[in-house]
Amino acid sequence: MTAERSTLAHGIPEQAAGYALFTAPTELRCGEMRLVSLVQVRQSPGPRATLSGQLVIGTDWEQCRLIVDLVARGAESRGFDEKTVDAIRIALEEAIANAVRHGNRSGDGCIRVDYSFREDSFRVRVTDQGSGFDPNLVPDPTLPENIHKPTGRGLLLMRHYMTEVRFNDRGNSVEMWKRCRRESGSWSKHGA
Repeated sequence: MTAERSTLAHGIPEQAAGYALFTAPTELRCGEMRLVSLVQVRQSPGPRATLSGQLVIGTDWEQCRLIVDLVARGAESRGFDEKTVDAIRIALEEAIANAVRHGNRSGDGCIRVDYSFREDSFRVRVTDQGSGFDPNLVPDPTLPENIHKPTGRGLLLMRHYMTEVRFNDRGNSVEMWKRCRRESGSWSKHGA
């Protein structure tokens, strides 16, 4: 058996346990709908074990929900408390929604989601194929003149629920971190 074990949906299938990396077929289908172009999920054993994955999906809401659910189940399986799992879910939903609505406007592009869980943290990067934007130019939705405008709320939620949020220079990729504290061997209820 190799030093790393692989998993899909965060349970180690018997046939994948002996391989360093499990890669799903280049195209996963549910009936006629193509779900995921690429799935790679890795789990390394040990006291500082990580769980990570790289997923490439089409610009499709059903695929987006599938990815958010997969990552949320990963957070639950790693022992994150409910408040932290909800924070990760909300921030990831908003990042992917922005990639669909604003990044890949034509609906033709792909969205790449890279994520990893460590003992006390979660990291995710969502990248679309759009031209990007400057997050500093998005109006603050909490200001009185912007309260009724429908923009900026997703960024506000990502920044609220995650420990750190960064965009690349082009503005088509967001990377977010969630750090959690541990209290006497269990996850802190103050994780969000």
